[in-house]
Amino acid sequence: MDIIQRIKKLAHEVSEGYILFGADMTEAINKKYNDGDFDNKEMLKRVCEHANQNVYLAKFNSGENRGNISFPIADFNAIKENIDESEQSMELYDTPPEDFRSALELVIDNATSAQQEKTAGKLSGESVNEANEFRNRFAQFSNALGMMKTAAESEFESGFNLIYHDSKRIVANGDSLGDMAKIASRCVMEDGISPRGVMTTYAIIEKELTNSGYSVRNDFTKTSSLKINHKSLTLRPVKEMSLAIEKMAVLTEMKSRVDQIVSAFDSVIKKNAT
Repeated sequence: MDIIQRIKKLAHEVSEGYILFGADMTEAINKKYNDGDFDNKEMLKRVCEHANQNVYLAKFNSGENRGNISFPIADFNAIKENIDESEQSMELYDTPPEDFRSALELVIDNATSAQQEKTAGKLSGESVNEANEFRNRFAQFSNALGMMKTAAESEFESGFNLIYHDSKRIVANGDSLGDMAKIASRCVMEDGISPRGVMTTYAIIEKELTNSGYSVRNDFTKTSSLKINHKSLTLRPVKEMSLAIEKMAVLTEMKSRVDQIVSAFDSVIKKNAT
């Protein structure tokens, strides 16, 4: 859809919601932004302007109190401020796995250094208690990571089963599984995720379907090169499974390094118990 038509459509929906139901336009536009309906903040600004114009004209044309038209406007600055705060907050969750590695390595090094420094003498009772407390906190963190990894494994299994079900339907209809595999791989690559897990998944499914007596097509048609519809229901389990694979890899490594910290504390505590 043309960008101008999209702006008009979004502005119409927002202004209509206010005129008919009294829905707050600022909240309505903010929700649409969070739902991914806007390409950028400039488009957001234009929708606010159009929505305000729509409401003003509707009130003016109604002939009621034309000399003093007022209403709660769609406030672009308020929406932008809310978006900026949200984006700043989300930076905490955008830390790449490499940073987790570096942080954990630093803690491991510090724990190991502390152990080496105390080799010549024993810790005080208070220091041993502190070491026990830190050890238990890291152990709890390790358990939490283990539960998160188990949840990710469950998400992976659920996604895989849905992909297998869809693949069986595709093959039964005589369509190319190769097309679907390529589309799925392109989809996750556009999301910034490695397609390796998806490619392996479809290779396993192809082998399983072939062994089950299905005639599996692997040729590529023009369908596999079309623009990806990221809202497709067929691609939803692909996205979920790919994210689960990423989470499993990161959580496995994080848990391994946290367990090293626990082991370092255990060594210090054991040495001071004798």
